[in-house]
Amino acid sequence: MPDGSVYLAFQADSCGDPTHDTGAMVGLAKSAAWDQPFELTSPDPVTPKDWDPLHPVCWAGVDEDPFLWLDKRGFHILTHGMCPSGLRQAHYKFSVDGVNWKTSYLQTYHYLVKYEDKSRHAFARMERPQLVFAGGFDENTGLAGEPVALVNGVCGFGFGKNHSDFECVFDKLTGMTWTLVRPLGDEAEV
Repeated sequence: MPDGSVYLAFQADSCGDPTHDTGAMVGLAKSAAWDQPFELTSPDPVTPKDWDPLHPVCWAGVDEDPFLWLDKRGFHILTHGMCPSGLRQAHYKFSVDGVNWKTSYLQTYHYLVKYEDKSRHAFARMERPQLVFAGGFDENTGLAGEPVALVNGVCGFGFGKNHSDFECVFDKLTGMTWTLVRPLGDEAEV
């Protein structure tokens, strides 16, 4: 931030404490400077354990790879989820103040990608979400410009297409990954 303060989105678990075992949760912390101690902005995780009561096992406590940005509307976080179903793996969170968070129930980005040549691929894994912003970040305010592209680490070319899907999902996640950048928009093609 312009005043030197730093916000940090992170993933953590209970560190072996069975009385607080909630799975991997995402939190937000702030420091006066990058080399100073960080303090939680809230004692609660960004996404509460039971945020989706219809699917409490798969959807809660599985967020990872948080990508944080701040714009004129507030704080935003994109995460990847680790539910083995492959559904609703991309999660979007929003907060006006960095303390009280709302998580969308909707799939934030899809694993099906359409290329310029009109071919399509449904990736087995699409992780580490990050955004590219038009104009980057304003040096005076620390606020992000408009997002123009989504960046993900991807693995596999869709179930049933080749052996890499098995390696990406079931075989100890041993499949090869690569970086995919796709423009944002309704009819965006890679």
